[in-house]
Amino acid sequence: MPFGLTNAPATFQSLMNDLFWPHLRKFILVFFDDILIYSKTWIDHLEHLQQVEYLGHLISADGVAVDPAKIQSVQGWPIPTNTRGVRGFLGLAGYYRKFVRGFGAIAAPLNRLLSKDGFKWTLESETAFAKLKSALISPPVLRLPDFSKTFVVECDASGVGLGAILSQENQPIAFFSEALKGTSLKLSTYEKEMLAVVKAVRKWRPFWASLPVAEWWASLQKEVNTDPYYASLPSLRYPHSSQRDGVWVQQGKVLLSPTSKLIPAILDEGHSSPAGDHFGFVKTIDRISSSFNWPGMRAVVKEFIRSCNTCQWCKYDNMRPAGLLQPLPIPDKVWTEISMDFIEGLPTSQGQDVIMVVVDRLSKYAHFVPLKHPFTASSVANAFVRNIVKLHGVPISIVSDRDKIFISSFWKSLFQSQGTELLLSSSYHPQTDGQTEVVNRTLEQYLRCFTCDQPKKWMDWLPWAEYSYNTTTHSSTQTTPFKAV
Repeated sequence: MPFGLTNAPATFQSLMNDLFWPHLRKFILVFFDDILIYSKTWIDHLEHLQQVEYLGHLISADGVAVDPAKIQSVQGWPIPTNTRGVRGFLGLAGYYRKFVRGFGAIAAPLNRLLSKDGFKWTLESETAFAKLKSALISPPVLRLPDFSKTFVVECDASGVGLGAILSQENQPIAFFSEALKGTSLKLSTYEKEMLAVVKAVRKWRPFWASLPVAEWWASLQKEVNTDPYYASLPSLRYPHSSQRDGVWVQQGKVLLSPTSKLIPAILDEGHSSPAGDHFGFVKTIDRISSSFNWPGMRAVVKEFIRSCNTCQWCKYDNMRPAGLLQPLPIPDKVWTEISMDFIEGLPTSQGQDVIMVVVDRLSKYAHFVPLKHPFTASSVANAFVRNIVKLHGVPISIVSDRDKIFISSFWKSLFQSQGTELLLSSSYHPQTDGQTEVVNRTLEQYLRCFTCDQPKKWMDWLPWAEYSYNTTTHSSTQTTPFKAV
């Protein structure tokens, strides 16, 4: 409750009255946080102080127990017929889970009913429901901890869950349980047992953080430090993990701490550098994760991209075009079928103001060739031979739009003499050449990000743009165009 509210005192007093309502003015008086307990006789007074009801619990010298009045609703709870009923039962039962040994494993079949697979009540669900009700109807009394005595932790693991007990003198103080999910289910029995120990130690650390170390633990440490075999373990090298010049490398990736000072530089190089291209999350994480790894890397990369000012200023939202598309057949070989387009209207840079974009339809490999406006069929053909044909040969077919250059008689005769067929896409429907359109947007976005303050220097960044595009994993091929070729 915030300080300074005019109705705060009245609200707090009302809460205290509701909390102590069953005993108010019988043997309790409440004034804000001052609680006065009074009795007619000394015997009654000792009785009143012997046990306290608090938030569904009974607290006494014996420990903490469940309020029997709250458990009555559990006894009469009907068998759930939908997910809402299961969720309600688990909500009530979960409030007292600290009194039930192995609660997570027992409730696992009921929790599975809340998944997207749908509600299906089975014999396993019936057994879990009955077992959980039975455990809640007769729960143990949890002993209050005595920090002058030894704490004992017992851990166990099953195929579906972990469990642990914190106790003193064979009297339970607390129970811990957790259902296993995802990759944890694939762990071996030894790993699950160890996971239960780790989680129990972390959960109950406040109970023994300041207590002396047990003798068996001290003797175990001494044995490890003096045993020649254990002493030699740090010097061993394994093929999947090694240390080079003080840096740990695993499967060819540099392993970093989440607090490493190198991470900001890696993020900047992987996203904001000319090779990074200010790509989105998927391509950026793919580029960085190929060389580095650290805990929580995906979340860090996602936040870095979200806070990138250049991306916010220079990128635009992608909208899916309306209508149905007729995709072209997939080629059998690289650089036999290509697509071609032009990016015009650029500011003059080193005498050039047009970019010819040529993309191989199979490998997605691209070349960006600068040209000067006005260009002719002859100049385009010469640039095509100098930059494309000399590297990949003459293609079988070219997909392009109805640009005036492409429909010129000279351009047609040039390719016909080479045995190349020119396929013209339909008017006002450039999606048939959608591959080049996507590459155009990627190139334009790259140049916008790196030349937004000096747009006439785009020629200096064009080679970097081609390198960045061809070394980035493509979503359709799941590899980089460079590797595909």
